[in-house]
Amino acid sequence: MERNHLKNQPFDFPQANAWGLPSTRAQAEGLRVDTERRFQLRPKWRSLASSKYQKGVSLVIALMILLVLTLIGISAISTTTFETNIAGNERLYNRAFYTSDAGVDYFVSMGVSYILLPNSGGIVDSRTDGIPLGGDYFLVNWERTLSDLGPPKKFQFKITSQGISPSFPTAGRINIEAIVEVVDTTPPPEYAGGST
Repeated sequence: MERNHLKNQPFDFPQANAWGLPSTRAQAEGLRVDTERRFQLRPKWRSLASSKYQKGVSLVIALMILLVLTLIGISAISTTTFETNIAGNERLYNRAFYTSDAGVDYFVSMGVSYILLPNSGGIVDSRTDGIPLGGDYFLVNWERTLSDLGPPKKFQFKITSQGISPSFPTAGRINIEAIVEVVDTTPPPEYAGGST
């Protein structure tokens, strides 16, 4: 059908030429038909490729962009959760540290009263001494040694204060070690022998 349509069009090729073109009119018409088909098929092939085979490309690109945005969102959520856990642990650590430091300060303020005790060591618990620390508590382990017979007498206390900040599911625990020197300020007994 297409060949008949092309045959009706005028075609002026010389019967013989020096460049190797077809010498007969039939060969020239065949060449013309092949050339026309080639030029006519290209636009049809391109239109098929652009319309039929590329209809799903925009869907695939949209899904890829959606996948990338989902991965970015999941990454942001996990980073936020991780940062929240870090901030919570730091808060718990700070509470335990300041509770432990309060144990050291409490023992230093009460150190003179531990000089007169007969034992050379013990434990101070803020819960049994009635010290309110907002749910936190400290445990102070102490050991007493005599460092100077004086007068005045000097005592050395090696203390380990453990601050505990209970929190679900874990508790923050911090240990602070210190050496405290306490001076006995009680006056020495008077000399019973009189003056010399």
